[in-house]
Amino acid sequence: PFLWIDVVWHRALPDFDLYYMVVNGQGAVSCPKEDTSLKSITIGSVGTSWITESFISAIAGVKNLSLSAVYSRDSQKAKAFAEKHHAEKYYSDMEAMAQDPSIDAIYIASPNFLHHTQTMQFLKAGKHVICEKPLVLNPWNLDGLRYTEEQTGHRVNNILQLRLPPSIIALKET
Repeated sequence: PFLWIDVVWHRALPDFDLYYMVVNGQGAVSCPKEDTSLKSITIGSVGTSWITESFISAIAGVKNLSLSAVYSRDSQKAKAFAEKHHAEKYYSDMEAMAQDPSIDAIYIASPNFLHHTQTMQFLKAGKHVICEKPLVLNPWNLDGLRYTEEQTGHRVNNILQLRLPPSIIALKET
């Protein structure tokens, strides 16, 4: 996770005013602008894979972000993942998670073909959404996401973590 927080949170959650976050190679986060008045943001996670583990590691150093809930189709897997990462709640019912008023934003790392449907579900439920790539499988689905963002006032963003790996930087320099 190179600059996930910088790219993702600034656009996806403008209401929370998180500034200049930088994720280094170890997943630690520094915030040059110390501001104790920032609202605390609770995150729900859809998915329990290695990519979710990486995301959780990246946000662990941000004092105003916390993983509060985990979803998996398998209730026991959700419970184990939540316990491992100190999340307060776990779900095997996605709609119940979507309706939980204590969750501010959702991180989606499910199979690719589910991204669009799940993103729409959480936007409509009043959550900001951070989604792994690809955000949608069909470009025409982007119009619906934009419309839903406008109607709900909530934002969706796609994680693009390939901006700063050394190989990409070297490619850009050639």
